[in-house]
Amino acid sequence: MIRFPKKNLSILTLVVLIIVQMVGLLNSIGREKGVNEWDHLMNQLVQGELLSLFVVIGYFYLCVAGVIF
Repeated sequence: MIRFPKKNLSILTLVVLIIVQMVGLLNSIGREKGVNEWDHLMNQLVQGELLSLFVVIGYFYLCVAGVIF
């Protein structure tokens, strides 16, 4: 861990990836018929749902981590 400083960031990214996917799945369970996941996520985000905010921030972190690597 000391010799590879990006290893900690890799482990954090892996954990965030797994947690965001599970929370996103749980968040999309209650969507109406005919609404896709993206529309449901944005709808919930506008309404101020914390799970949706967590998912969006998690996806943003994953995009930034992908650029860093």
